[in-house]
Amino acid sequence: MNFVLGAHGRLGSAIVASTELGKTIALDRSIYSHWACEGAADDVARYFEKSASPEAAGYVFVAAGITDPNRSRRSTIASITFWREM
Repeated sequence: MNFVLGAHGRLGSAIVASTELGKTIALDRSIYSHWACEGAADDVARYFEKSASPEAAGYVFVAAGITDPNRSRRSTIASITFWREM
């Protein structure tokens, strides 16, 4: 199963459209908006433990905020660094 964070943006929409139907979950922003906060790693782990199948390979695509021209460059880099470390 694949998961897409930021699925309503341009990049996220393209990822969802290019993946096989029924094998991708577009997460609602309310699910992951606090995951970048300090101490949220357990929440992230719990979500994927409940939602991901251990037998099936999958990916987590993070497109949230990456192509948003209104976000500062520093904020975008912080988001990318956070998700790479997860």
